[in-house]
Amino acid sequence: MRTKVTLVLLFLNVALFYFIFQFVIWHDAAPHTRKVLPRQVAALDRIEICPANIATPLALEKRGDNWFLGAPYDWPADKNAVERLINELLLLENETSFEVAKLADTGQKLADYGLDPAAIVLHLTAGDTRFDLRIGAATQVQNRLYVLDPAGTRIHVVGRSLVEALMLGPDQFRSTALVDIPVFEARSLAVQLPAPGNLRVRLARSPQTQRWSFESPIQTRADKNAVELALSNLHALSVASFLDTPPAAGITGLDNPAFRLTVEGTQRRAILLLGSPVPTEAKPGVGRAETELYAKLEDRSALFTVKVPDSLLDSLRKAQTELRDRHVLDFESGRLTAISLTAPGQPEVTLQRLESGTWQVLARQSTEVAQPQAADPAVVARLIDQLGQLRAITFQSDAPFPADLEQWGFNRAEREIVLSLAAEPPAQPVSVSLQLGVTTTDSGQPLTYARVADTQFVYQVRAAILDELPVVARHYRLRTLRDLPPGARISGISL
Repeated sequence: MRTKVTLVLLFLNVALFYFIFQFVIWHDAAPHTRKVLPRQVAALDRIEICPANIATPLALEKRGDNWFLGAPYDWPADKNAVERLINELLLLENETSFEVAKLADTGQKLADYGLDPAAIVLHLTAGDTRFDLRIGAATQVQNRLYVLDPAGTRIHVVGRSLVEALMLGPDQFRSTALVDIPVFEARSLAVQLPAPGNLRVRLARSPQTQRWSFESPIQTRADKNAVELALSNLHALSVASFLDTPPAAGITGLDNPAFRLTVEGTQRRAILLLGSPVPTEAKPGVGRAETELYAKLEDRSALFTVKVPDSLLDSLRKAQTELRDRHVLDFESGRLTAISLTAPGQPEVTLQRLESGTWQVLARQSTEVAQPQAADPAVVARLIDQLGQLRAITFQSDAPFPADLEQWGFNRAEREIVLSLAAEPPAQPVSVSLQLGVTTTDSGQPLTYARVADTQFVYQVRAAILDELPVVARHYRLRTLRDLPPGARISGISL
């Protein structure tokens, strides 16, 4: 009997628990969301904003991993502005809501809430799914708005932050960058000027050494700091204004642009065309360090103006010289093993680095070789520094004729310095020969020119460099006769 009672009580307990779970707990725990939009909003790939008072909608399109303006003009979108709008849509929750079907019971209609027609209509697309969100009037509490859900069945009361994100115009949604390739990513820079010069300059960065060099019209070293400053200034350029109405033909100068600038990065590139200056009235007493130019990106139809610093324009216009490395010699001081100096009518002076790291000096008198003597490390260090810092005042010629070389004094060089460099495996030891020639102007002022043997470039350098490269062995000798050992004391002097 007790067993039957126990089983009945157990059955009743199970039934009671099932009732509580099914009709109390489950219903209370049933998902109840305040979200206005469906979960597909997380995968949006197109947003079209259609205000009632604007004929042309603003469209945002996702292409690959990036967002673009599809209307009113094709342009990369500002990542932060788009993410802010998407976050607003993802987090859009109602304060309260009520059914559209019950409006008739109170004698109201959608127009009373500004929803027929709506102040703003959002057309949202996620893959094959499209849904609309209608935004209406403000509530009596001004920080709230009425919106109609995509199904058109409920009116929701939401915060105003969504409208604040939507009130951004095309200029606020567009990306401000023109050349969106940062300096660290840039692999090459090309500058093309118009006819008649039609100069084309191309620079590239070595992936191994990260050093910049000219590839055309000459092959030589480039100034890393100058090139990267130019790239940084290009990266900082932004649109001053878009031209909704294109100017008359020939006004922009973009048919034959003043500059065609190409920056290549990692699997992408940007080509910026700069045309004629925008006519502006100069303000009395106000100086300007920039010029506003008509411009466009080669792969986009939108025309705009951009303010370019005059210093950047000058650097690009003279890229062949302004971006060029002015150092005459390029060597690593740690690899130096010997330095030889010669001058007309004087014995050759040679400085040699010993395995200990110290230097010695010797002079060759005809066929006799003097005994090596210790060299002054400070004097040798200054010599190496003077050679390493020797810079071109002007690039005299990139393709001199033999007559030019003779005129500039290279038929009998005033100085010839040969640098011997240790090998870097698996390469062989190398030597670099620097020649300095001297000529004078009509007024008798000396001019000094430099060239590196086996190259065609001739530089004008400061004339004082000759005084700092004397071909005299005693100039480089160590002047200390003897170093006292550590701890030694002088106990007496005998003369």
